[in-house]
Amino acid sequence: MFNYDWMREEGSLEKTGMTARDPVASGLSAELFSVDCNEPVEHARQVMGENDFSQISVTHERRIIGSLSEMHLFAELIRNPDVRKQPIESIMQTAFPFVDVSTPVDLLATMITPQTPAVLVRDFQSDKTFIITMSDVMRVL
Repeated sequence: MFNYDWMREEGSLEKTGMTARDPVASGLSAELFSVDCNEPVEHARQVMGENDFSQISVTHERRIIGSLSEMHLFAELIRNPDVRKQPIESIMQTAFPFVDVSTPVDLLATMITPQTPAVLVRDFQSDKTFIITMSDVMRVL
């Protein structure tokens, strides 16, 4: 949807000194919320709907092992409505990449793609993990 090379050439992405800390500090990005891989797909659908999440991390024993985007969830539910009863791990996608809170925003922008709609940002000082989406990056630009 967005051509980050063109946006950079036009000056839309050049924000010198901005890092992942900026959307975190401004409250644009949320602290990470996840669902367990053994929960039914219906549980993920409910959590995503109730919280207006377009993607969510999937965990097993508190470790992040995958993700689920609303577009993928929608496609799976349309393809097979009975998937609602199956464990989330049966349809989960790969985990979102992790970066440090000091990662430059322009690098984050290149990491967020249709296949990877979010990046997880770890703030080791506060011992918290946040999720940053394309809309979060666009808001700080």
